[in-house]
Amino acid sequence: MATATATLNTAAEATSQTGALTMAKPAGGDLAPASPTPTQGFSLFSIKESTARLLAQPSVRKLLPFISVGVVLLFFALTYAWVTATPYRPVMPNLQEADQQAAFDALKNNDFQPKIDAQSGQITVPSHRFHEARIFLASQGIPKAGATGLEALRDHSSMTTSQFMEQVKVNTAMQQELARSIMQIGTVQSARVHLALPKQSVFVRDRTPPKASVVVTPQQGRVVSPAQVQAIVHMISSSVPYLAPENVTVVDNVGKLRTESATDMKLA
Repeated sequence: MATATATLNTAAEATSQTGALTMAKPAGGDLAPASPTPTQGFSLFSIKESTARLLAQPSVRKLLPFISVGVVLLFFALTYAWVTATPYRPVMPNLQEADQQAAFDALKNNDFQPKIDAQSGQITVPSHRFHEARIFLASQGIPKAGATGLEALRDHSSMTTSQFMEQVKVNTAMQQELARSIMQIGTVQSARVHLALPKQSVFVRDRTPPKASVVVTPQQGRVVSPAQVQAIVHMISSSVPYLAPENVTVVDNVGKLRTESATDMKLA
C-alpha cells in the first residue's frame, strides 16, 4: 500500500512539473516558438537524400560517365539540327485564297514538302526547291485567278459598257501593270499602286495634275534602298501622262514614307 501511494505521488509531481514547464515563458514575455515538425522541409530534404542515395549506388556511379556523355551528345545533336534546319520560302506571296488549297495539294502530292507559315498564312517550300515549285505550279495552271492588268480588258469588253466604267477599268489595269513592274525589283515582295487621274481639260491652265501612291512590301530580311525608291518614282511618272515625280508617294508596309529619303539623296 505504501509503495502504491509513493508511485501516485511521484506521478503527480511529474505532472505538475510538466505543466509548469509548459506554462513557462521566456524572459521577453513571449511564448517560446514551437519546434519544427518532422514534415516541415520534407520535400527538399527528401529530394536531396534520394539523390545522394541514388548517386551513392555503385551501379549508378559506374553509369554516370556514360550518362554525361549521352547528355552532351544530345545537346550537340539538337544544336546541329537547329543550325542546319532547312530554310523555307513563300512560293507565291500574292496567291489568292481560292488557289491556295489547290497549290498546297499539288505540292504535297509531288513531295515538295510544303508548309503553311503560321504568321503570314502563305504556302512555303524549301528554298532549294523554290524555282522548281513555281515552275510546277505554272504547269498545273496555278494560280487560276482571273486575268489582271491590260489582259483583263480583252475579257471584259462590251458595247454596252459606259464611258465611266471603261475609264475605271483602264485605270485599274494601269495600276495592276505598274504593280507587276515594281515587283520585278529583287527586294520587293509585293506592291500596290493607286492612281488619281482626274479628267483633263482641253485648256492647259485648267488641268489638274494627276497623283500616284505606291505601297511596297520588301522581301523578308531586306529593305528597299533610296535609289530603288527613286527608280520607282520615275518609272511611274514616266508611265502616266502629265504625272510629275514630286506627285508620286511611296510608302512601305509599316507606314513609313520612303520618298523623303529618295528626295534627300537626289538633293545630296
